[in-house]
Amino acid sequence: VVVGGLRTGGGFYWMPTTGVVYIGGKEAIAVSRDGQTIVGTGINAPAARFEAGKWLRAAEWQLLGSFPPSPTPCDATLSTGYGSNGDGSIIVGLGHNGCSVAHAFRWDATTGVVDLGSSVEGRPSRANRISADGKVIVGWQGLPNGFWQGARWIDGRQELLVGPLGPVSEAQ
Repeated sequence: VVVGGLRTGGGFYWMPTTGVVYIGGKEAIAVSRDGQTIVGTGINAPAARFEAGKWLRAAEWQLLGSFPPSPTPCDATLSTGYGSNGDGSIIVGLGHNGCSVAHAFRWDATTGVVDLGSSVEGRPSRANRISADGKVIVGWQGLPNGFWQGARWIDGRQELLVGPLGPVSEAQ
């Protein structure tokens, strides 16, 4: 399965058996390992904003919101989904609370959206991917100089990634 966003807006998936299929929302970004869950950004039309979501079928999305208690969007974006565990039961991405707070998040049906925070005061973080078993999340942490340093979260605890030549960039 291949997923993406159309230049004219909306997500799609492609398979050799179907060709391109329009799925609505704003964009499709990732697909679960089992191929059953597409993750990206849906459209909350009544609120006029974009939210992280799971595509359900046709052009219907399950919107996930952002981290509690009362998140507000940055411009029109409240959150974006970037990755899924193997069976689609856990989603990770970027959540906003206004334009000054942008943090990595983890979502599941039991806990809802959980803010993974930022280890650098006032800087953003983002979760890009999650392992098939849901135990390891990777992404990036914004540094004071603007560099996005690769990061991973295990049990909600962030670790910045360093390679043999120093800090590494965004982790996928």
